[in-house]
Amino acid sequence: SPLKREDMVTYMVIRAREETKQINAKVNLSACTYGIIGREGKEEIRVLGQNLRRMAQYVDFVCPMNYPSQGTKGMIGPDYVPSISYPYEFMLTLTAWAMDAVENTQAKVRHWLQDFYYVMDGYQKRKGLNRDNSLFPYVKEQIKAIADVGASGFSVWHPGSKYTWNAYKG
Repeated sequence: SPLKREDMVTYMVIRAREETKQINAKVNLSACTYGIIGREGKEEIRVLGQNLRRMAQYVDFVCPMNYPSQGTKGMIGPDYVPSISYPYEFMLTLTAWAMDAVENTQAKVRHWLQDFYYVMDGYQKRKGLNRDNSLFPYVKEQIKAIADVGASGFSVWHPGSKYTWNAYKG
C-alpha cells in the first residue's frame, strides 16, 4: 500500500535528524509546521501530512506558524470571530494545542507570531485603536499569550521585514 503523507513527512524529519546528528551531535533541529496541526485533527493530518505528536519525537523545537489573520471562522470558539480580532486568545489557544501535542517528548514549542498589519479593523474597533497605533499592542498580546502558556519563545514574521522593534523590549 502507498505511504501516507504523514509517514513521508515523518520519515523526512527522521532523516534530517540522522543527517544533522552525524555532522554535529549538538545541533538542535526544529520543524516549522502549520499552526492548525496542534489541534491534531485527523483531516488536517491527512491533508497536510504533519503529525505534531510524531514529529516532536525527532526534533528539539516545533515552530507552529499561527497567524491570527489566517484563523478560520470559529477556529478557537464562537466568541472569537474573526480570530484576527483576538490575537491573545488565538495565540493562547493554538500554543496550548501545540504544547499538549509535544507533551512527553523532548521537543519545545517556539511559535511564529504575526508582526504586520492585515485587516485589523475588528481588533482596532474592539480596542479603540487605529491603524497608526494598533500594531504594537497586537504584537504584545501575542507575546504575552505565548509566555502565559509556557512556550519556549517565538520567532517573528513580517513579509517585508519591517518589524515593530519596540514591542520586543522587556
